[in-house]
Amino acid sequence: MLPSVCRGLAERPPLFDLSNGDAVPFSRLTLSAQLEVLAIPAEESWASCAASNPFLQKWRTLSRAGNLKATPWPPRAEAVIGGDAYAARFWRTASAIPSHPLSNHAAESAQRDSIAQRLGATFLYPILFGDE
Repeated sequence: MLPSVCRGLAERPPLFDLSNGDAVPFSRLTLSAQLEVLAIPAEESWASCAASNPFLQKWRTLSRAGNLKATPWPPRAEAVIGGDAYAARFWRTASAIPSHPLSNHAAESAQRDSIAQRLGATFLYPILFGDE
């Protein structure tokens, strides 16, 4: 359960608006839900998973033939989440710290904005390739 000060910030995830039987991306599940899915033996879950993900049959064929390959790293990934990109964002943030103390209100406002963003309905994945 969220602390009381955060409860009003949480938005309803779009996941709850799916119709019965709609597939849910594994990555959108909580850790507990992912572990629950993984606890089901593959031979039991294959039929329902394959029906929701047509690529699984191709994957099975490639796997049986020993032809699975690593997914290539997206071309923009290094520029967005690589070490240099992280360091540049960190430096921009650190450089923006004012030399004079901020009011408690400013710190609380920044914390509230950050929490609200993380609890928003659109914050589904820890890594997003946006325009920024």
